[in-house]
Amino acid sequence: MLRNYIKTPNDRVVLIDGGGVSGSHNYGDLVVVPFLKHLGVKNVDVVINTHPHDDHLAGLNLVLKQYPVGLTLIPAGFEEEYEGFLDIIENRGLNYSYSKEGQSIGLDSDIQLNILHPPGDYPASLGANNNSLVAELIYNDVSLLFTGDIEMETINHMLPYTTQSHVLKFPHHGSSYSFNTEYLAKVDPEIVVIQVGENNSFGHPGKNVLEYFEDVGIPVYRNDLHGAITIYSTGKKINKVETVIK
Repeated sequence: MLRNYIKTPNDRVVLIDGGGVSGSHNYGDLVVVPFLKHLGVKNVDVVINTHPHDDHLAGLNLVLKQYPVGLTLIPAGFEEEYEGFLDIIENRGLNYSYSKEGQSIGLDSDIQLNILHPPGDYPASLGANNNSLVAELIYNDVSLLFTGDIEMETINHMLPYTTQSHVLKFPHHGSSYSFNTEYLAKVDPEIVVIQVGENNSFGHPGKNVLEYFEDVGIPVYRNDLHGAITIYSTGKKINKVETVIK
């Protein structure tokens, strides 16, 4: 499934993750590239792969083969897992960077994309999920937080400098292993998005996750229930949320 597609008022395009492979089907071929073509996208300014698991990475290969891409960001420490992905980038002469906490990219004059995790010395031994690139998009007064598949070790690490975000892409498909009430209270989102497949074998999202947001009155949008989720903002507030399945 397509993960996160961002389009700025000045037509800058960012892709964060790109779905995976199901049987003989690749979501880059079935979903991601057709989606970009449907929208008339001619080039992609930034591609972010949060971590090298197929359900986040595999669909991006075709994007890199078919589109001009300005910059691709990946976490360090997983060169073997990224071998084929980097071959595509290098064969096409595209730019890439091993991203880390502190990297910042200006998209429009009033839109900033900041990498919040991992720091440069974060141990790869904690696994790909915990080394997911965590990105914050700031558009004037509005912020959106994209968390990859981070789990409790990384959530606890990030707690001291976690701040409020209007939209939270909940970590790891709504997994109970990424559920931390102190972290969620600090983020204090207006909207939560859980990117999760229908009838998945992992039992995502966790019952405790859903009960928490119901108790605190924060709306949750899920791909398995709502299909594609589109969030609109003018930079002052979240103006509208549209879903394919009502």
